[in-house]
Amino acid sequence: MVKIIHVRKFIPLTVNVGQLTRGVELEVALNRLDDALGKALNELGIAAGDRKIMQIGINVSNVNLGNVGGLLIIAYALVDEHDEAREGGG
Repeated sequence: MVKIIHVRKFIPLTVNVGQLTRGVELEVALNRLDDALGKALNELGIAAGDRKIMQIGINVSNVNLGNVGGLLIIAYALVDEHDEAREGGG
């Protein structure tokens, strides 16, 4: 059986309060992106466990949530649970 597992991460980059906007520098944003991608892939590997990973994908989108803007990272993996069910079955 094939299953999709996913991990979501949000990286805040800007905050708007009234007419004031506060953001982060490019180097800080790139470091946060690098850290978040590493954490997302690590968590995805942990969630997959011993299952065979058939495909991995990453989607990065620019989103605004109320007065906070940033990047939403969704990492997903297509895993095969068929082998595990056969080996551990009765």
